[in-house]
Amino acid sequence: MMYSSETGSWDASGVPFAAKWREQYNAGVYWNGAINWFSNWGSGDSVYYNVDEERLGIIPLLPIPEGSYWSTPEFRFYGESRGHLHLVQTHYRTKRVDVYEMEGDYSGWFLKHSVDPYAVGIPRAPWFGIFNVLCVVRMERDEESYLVLNIPGKILRYNFGDRTLKKIFDVEVGTLHEAPLIYSWCGSYQYIESLARV
Repeated sequence: MMYSSETGSWDASGVPFAAKWREQYNAGVYWNGAINWFSNWGSGDSVYYNVDEERLGIIPLLPIPEGSYWSTPEFRFYGESRGHLHLVQTHYRTKRVDVYEMEGDYSGWFLKHSVDPYAVGIPRAPWFGIFNVLCVVRMERDEESYLVLNIPGKILRYNFGDRTLKKIFDVEVGTLHEAPLIYSWCGSYQYIESLARV
């Protein structure tokens, strides 16, 4: 369903679709005039729905790095910032965080940044999933762009330009089955100035 603020009415979309059993989608991301859904199962198709054209399209798969398999990466973030669509994945074997960006014409993803989290000061832990990527923030100057990360007890900012890690603030640490709880990217949202009441 699509809502028109001009007419104040809802209309059914002309392009219904259903996810296949091998596709699992998190919340859609609005970018490039379309709602984009990323299938976090490597074998499923990711799709976008162009709102103005009422057209469904396929989002290309990420490139598979040498020596990697679809079973090894973990998808940590999928979102938009300043007109750019990003996807962040971590690699268990190489302990690397890769930030990808989608081409404006949906022709494919390209690697924007690659970060070794331990080399920049994130504490080592018995398991690799001790940190989570909350969002990618693009700035006017590319070298001022950064990642927002969560480790138990802290929200951190990693600057791509000077490769520094700074604490934004401390948070309370809860536990689940003796493992520290961390925040999830799919539950974090960037602040947007608006006159609308929330």
